Amino acid sequence: MFSSVNGKSLIAIDKQGRLQWELSFSERIQPQRLDAASVVIQEGRSVFQIDVVSGKKSLYRRVPKNARFEVDSDLGITYLWDSRPNHRETLVLAGDGRTPRWTTRNVEAIEHVTSTTIVALKTVRQERADSSFTITGATLVGLDRDSGEVRWSLSPPGSPPEFLRSVAVGGNLAVLSGLFAATLLVLNPDTGQVLSSRTGRFTDLAEAGSRLAVLEEGEGPGDAGLSFCELPECAPGKAVALKAKEILQFRLHGDYVITAGIYDMACFSRSTAKRLWQKGQMEWSIPFEDSMIVTDFEAQSHTSRIVSIRLSDGTETVLFARPVTKRDENEFLPW
Repeated sequence: MFSSVNGKSLIAIDKQGRLQWELSFSERIQPQRLDAASVVIQEGRSVFQIDVVSGKKSLYRRVPKNARFEVDSDLGITYLWDSRPNHRETLVLAGDGRTPRWTTRNVEAIEHVTSTTIVALKTVRQERADSSFTITGATLVGLDRDSGEVRWSLSPPGSPPEFLRSVAVGGNLAVLSGLFAATLLVLNPDTGQVLSSRTGRFTDLAEAGSRLAVLEEGEGPGDAGLSFCELPECAPGKAVALKAKEILQFRLHGDYVITAGIYDMACFSRSTAKRLWQKGQMEWSIPFEDSMIVTDFEAQSHTSRIVSIRLSDGTETVLFARPVTKRDENEFLPW
């Protein structure tokens, strides 16, 4: 499933690129996976549940004015947040997605959820005269999952600390705080205890089975090192050297390492570090089987495309395409 070029409809295609169904909405949408069989989409104050096979649309719930409905099926949490910049309330819901449990303020992001604790990033927003705002005072907090009470708090090191990435490995939470001179912390998410700490030119991290994979900026443009460590110690290990035009983040999929920057994407063999292919700017999605799905814009024909890329050699197959009209260009949003 993909949102359309103008962001106001949802399409579903099969693996051969054949259109299965299409639904239109009155505003830009943000599909969220509810479970294995459905997604939810908010339109105004209505949240709709969409069956992924049939495209059947049914009302899931209504929300208060200015509330945005969020569901993270991977973390197992559903909540509402106030979309107004000066009203920073988050209402955590029960598992049914409808029953209120408790409210907290100033949450920028929910990083991790355990059976007892919700780990969230809280900040202070300072409004400007032009209606924009700056973010300061980043604090990582552990909130009791049942009551919302603060179990622990931690001011993450690194600059700026609000640039924070995290990933769970086993019972540990690895947190990357700051840019370029970043700090890598390993925490007990239920108590906030810091189990280990490292500093470096880290840019991204990912779960790799029972280990943590860490990407670190190299010496030259497009140079990066990928290393793996056991938690909670995360002792520095020998890094595998990767080279492309630009590497800022990565994903692991089987024996493949997929990297991306602002203008570049590449794929490497995880076992040999050999670069298998390199391409220009594309929006990536989660790989599956031996391929990954990306979206791009073909400027010559003014066409937005959904493309399958074979990971082993970069062979592209266009699954679906639509022309981008002059009206679309005013508020262009790729799939």
